[in-house]
Amino acid sequence: MKKLRVVLIIAFLFMGTLFFVLFSDATFTRKPDGNLDFSRVIRDYVALESRVVDIAMLGAHNAFTDNISSRGEIAAGNTNAFVSPLVNTLAPGLVARLMACQKSDASGLLQRGVRYFDVRLVFHEGEWFTHHTLLSSPLRDYLLQIVEFLHYNAGELVVFDIQHVRLEGRQFADLWAYIAQVTYRGRSLLDFVVYDTRAVALGDLTLGCATLAGASAGLVILAKTPVTEGGWHYFYDSSIRSQWHNRIRTREMVEAIQGESLYLAENASRYANRFRVNQAQTTPNFDSVGNALYSLGTWSVISHNARHNARLVAREDFTEWLEVMPIFMVDFSDTRRGGFNARVMGVINGFNSRE
Repeated sequence: MKKLRVVLIIAFLFMGTLFFVLFSDATFTRKPDGNLDFSRVIRDYVALESRVVDIAMLGAHNAFTDNISSRGEIAAGNTNAFVSPLVNTLAPGLVARLMACQKSDASGLLQRGVRYFDVRLVFHEGEWFTHHTLLSSPLRDYLLQIVEFLHYNAGELVVFDIQHVRLEGRQFADLWAYIAQVTYRGRSLLDFVVYDTRAVALGDLTLGCATLAGASAGLVILAKTPVTEGGWHYFYDSSIRSQWHNRIRTREMVEAIQGESLYLAENASRYANRFRVNQAQTTPNFDSVGNALYSLGTWSVISHNARHNARLVAREDFTEWLEVMPIFMVDFSDTRRGGFNARVMGVINGFNSRE
């Protein structure tokens, strides 16, 4: 009887642990520091004659994924072989922990210094959503937060990079029309593109031009569609260098970043008129048994990158990366772990304000 009791206790503990691993979407990370306020980092630290492609910025990878949870629905047109309806039913917490890349909404990210947004969109059941395989929130929610920020912060600049969009039978014209009708105090996101992208090449765009000499906030939109009437965006393919490394371990990521830094230094003239992004986020990797076990052992993208980010910003060569890749993009971009958020913005502001 005693042995049976021990077996039952062990079985109960095992099942409880398994249930927690499969169903919990908790990240076990502290909330970002709400007392930090970097709402004026462009206006206060960047000269108006600076080219926008040379401005150092903190970037948010999979920016609008803060609302992904274990209750999340798979986005229409899913191409992620790992996340099937069956897997999402049997392990919804695990899937959510691997898909949520940020802990803050757009307002929180903007307040804490993020100026480059990696945007993933899908048209799902009659509405535009943000997603990372799982749906996060309606795009409208984030648009309103960004427009409100831009409305009250003249001189600031935001890069809105529509890196992936699943149109699901729609056209880009439908997306532009949707964005235009989401307004705050009568202004939409498009109203902050205060120049004509057909007349001003990205490499020639200065902060002064993009913000009406600081009288307005400014916006740069990138999209994977040719520039058409309206002149709101630049064509993604010819406007950015953003190399995904697909590594899970910090050591491997550092090696990849150093390799990309060297490549861009050797090919500076080729990419001088483009945004250069340091994709510094680690990525769950399942291309081998070792990587799969390591990825699952990190618990969540958010918790793992909190540790990873703190290690990167502490490196002596961090500023050297900014020289060739001014946009530093990470997951959990406003984490306080290791003082990351305050520390990285201190480095970026110092870089931008150099004589």
